[in-house]
Amino acid sequence: MERAVFPTIAALRGGVQQINGRRGAVCPLKPAREAPGGARTSPAGGVTIGLHSESCRCILLHNKELSIISARRAIRETRTPRGRAQTDATCGGACMGSFREGPIWIVVVFFGIVIACACALVDSAGGQAMTGSETKTVRRVALVGASVGGAWDFPGLPARAGVSGYELEYVARYRFDKSEEIAALLAREERRPDAVIIKECAAFFPGDTEKHRNLVRRWVAECRAAGVAPVLATVVPVTRTYPLRMFVLELLHGRLRFPKETQRAILAYNDWIREYARTEGLPLLDLETAVRSSDANRHLKESYARKDGLHLNAKAYRELDRIAVPALERIPYQR
Repeated sequence: MERAVFPTIAALRGGVQQINGRRGAVCPLKPAREAPGGARTSPAGGVTIGLHSESCRCILLHNKELSIISARRAIRETRTPRGRAQTDATCGGACMGSFREGPIWIVVVFFGIVIACACALVDSAGGQAMTGSETKTVRRVALVGASVGGAWDFPGLPARAGVSGYELEYVARYRFDKSEEIAALLAREERRPDAVIIKECAAFFPGDTEKHRNLVRRWVAECRAAGVAPVLATVVPVTRTYPLRMFVLELLHGRLRFPKETQRAILAYNDWIREYARTEGLPLLDLETAVRSSDANRHLKESYARKDGLHLNAKAYRELDRIAVPALERIPYQR
């Protein structure tokens, strides 16, 4: 039995179908009788054209005459000697072919199912990817420091290290007291950091040791109260030749200065920072260990220093990159 491709296709058994003057309306005729030349005529005076399986006739009714509009495909099937069934497909004055049961129909259905399944898989995968991207947590970390931190390009660390999930920020303050900058970060309503790294510079040493320690304690308490994880950092040491280099540089600028106590004050501060971080359970970014000459010689490596013996070169910053990513992963983010 033949099946129509579209719901509007009408199959008439033992007769023909004729399109009346209203576009798209279909009315069945009584069984047609044979006419000379192989044509068939209906009692209503219409004429049907003999159809073959290789061709299709799109027919319109115009002044009660049937005209052939185009040829594509139709199917005519003879069932029994007593009765013949002719199937034609008509929609809005046009004829559309129907598929006979058989291999073609099976192939079409098969590929339709395959395409539908493929589309469903693509939609599912896209939805999962979108869901994953929407739910992925991005950690915001701010580094508060001075010249050494500024030359590091801390915000560019994820791209250099090939890691994701972090949004890094650098906030500069060229003196030891960074209270204003830390307070501003904690007061943000938008893009407030999840962690703040507090880093001091060698240029601020020596100084008021007790004042420095009290400031660090206060910053840690403020961060915790705001739900932000505080991270402490050791100070990058200076080279062994730093005092002499600074003496020459200062002399060229008309100043007399020989900073021989700088390294000693830095090491004392770093020792206290390590102990305080251990006692309070705070994460530590140990910059000194990464760039010092050795455990016994805690001066900055000459190969890591710029001409002033205090600031770092590109090689040293690559070493800081190496230790920074694991340090970010160890931070106990509070939110």
